Amino acid sequence: MSRSNKRAFLGQIGVCTIDQVLISVLPVRHRFIRGFGVTRSVLLVDEVHAYDTYMHSLLEEVLRQQAKAGQSALLLSATLPASLKQRLLKTYGNSATSSPSDEYPLVIWQHQDRHLCFDLSATPEHLPPVVQLNIECCYLNEMEPDAGLLEQMIVAAEAGAQVCLICNLVDVAQRVYQQLRASTALEIILFHSRFTLIDRSHKEDLTLRYFGASGDRSVGRILVATQVVEQSLDVDFDWLITQLCPVDLLFQRAGRLHRHSRQCRPESYQQPKLTVLLPTNHDYGKSHYVYTNTRAMWRTQQRLEQLGQSALCFPQAYRLWIDDVYRDETDEPEPDWVTEGLERFESAEQSKRYNARLSLNQATRVTPFTDDDVHIRAVTRDGEMSLPLIPYVETARGKQLCDRQYLSQLSEFSLPEALALNRVNVPEGWQRRFRLEPDDEGVVWVGGTLHEEQWIAETADYRLVYSKEVGMSIIPTSTQKDLGTFDR
Repeated sequence: MSRSNKRAFLGQIGVCTIDQVLISVLPVRHRFIRGFGVTRSVLLVDEVHAYDTYMHSLLEEVLRQQAKAGQSALLLSATLPASLKQRLLKTYGNSATSSPSDEYPLVIWQHQDRHLCFDLSATPEHLPPVVQLNIECCYLNEMEPDAGLLEQMIVAAEAGAQVCLICNLVDVAQRVYQQLRASTALEIILFHSRFTLIDRSHKEDLTLRYFGASGDRSVGRILVATQVVEQSLDVDFDWLITQLCPVDLLFQRAGRLHRHSRQCRPESYQQPKLTVLLPTNHDYGKSHYVYTNTRAMWRTQQRLEQLGQSALCFPQAYRLWIDDVYRDETDEPEPDWVTEGLERFESAEQSKRYNARLSLNQATRVTPFTDDDVHIRAVTRDGEMSLPLIPYVETARGKQLCDRQYLSQLSEFSLPEALALNRVNVPEGWQRRFRLEPDDEGVVWVGGTLHEEQWIAETADYRLVYSKEVGMSIIPTSTQKDLGTFDR
């Protein structure tokens, strides 16, 4: 929907994105309705580790308001660093002590100055089984698969294995997908965030149909994906290959490996196989634009290399590795490039915290924004939202969308849904780099032409291409080789 439905917050049960909750403390018109709806209910926030510093600062204020109203909040996470956990707990009271237990999983209850941990060992039937995982480190230029690794993936899939490669950037995933398609007749699926909502929904359905709990595993397949399969998607692979990422996200990805108990897996993959792609030099390439905490990346790599041939034991590894990677103390000397990267990261984090405080202070002091999706994204995200782009074709009957609908034939009520379904989220940096001009709603309209199954728009500097198979990609001309497109 293009307009927010505030009435949903007055129902007994409401399901929404975190943005709809965060604006209850931000300068958006009628925010008090959401505030009233949230504080009269139990607030449940899933994957609470997944937000950036700006959004966590806003969430802390939401939790403080929830505590003042005497209501409860349930925060769920499998990979929450200890420092962030303490910040969130303090919104319900200043408990001076950290968690007294290193157990995993752990349930903590916080109320005013009371800080309690529930002993889950009393119900061992509810505890996760102990799992050992062997991790293979593979050093490659730019952490991108070479011909040898692609051939191994194909051989594994031909033997019946369900193989997944997770890339940190869409452009890398698209490039590897094209390489695989040119090398094998196997079914290769590409899944990332740069599809229209219609096509992304189809990709998700296809991914679940093949790799889900009850997926069709009659033949081997390969999924090339980005972070879209990292969380909140119940998929199960025999072999998982991933580019290096911070340890908490690495464990999220590893959770898609042998996720379900199966009696029959390919002979060479009866034990879970995780391969992590590491750089051949002291540089994380373009991945550092996505994961800017250089220390977290470096410490994760150090942990992997120190592991050697030993197996990693879960669930104990969650607490040990995540808390170690994200600790503030430095017990070992760090390379200069890590320290410099960390300084840039911390400067950006301070800026996000400042922007969050500014937004919260403006909640009652400035003219509120209109309550629509564009303004909600503007105040709940710290400049990191993607740029919404609508590809179309100009015809004699007016603008035609990618799903072949004509704008002139859409009613006032069906138009917002049609635009939402045909929108592609592209990197925000495209607006400046390629001089894309958003309209009053913050949406970029780009006219192009249809060639068989592809929509194409060309300028002197680049070519935009969209297809249901590959999604939106940008191809430079010979005069502009590096477009710097860093999205997931």
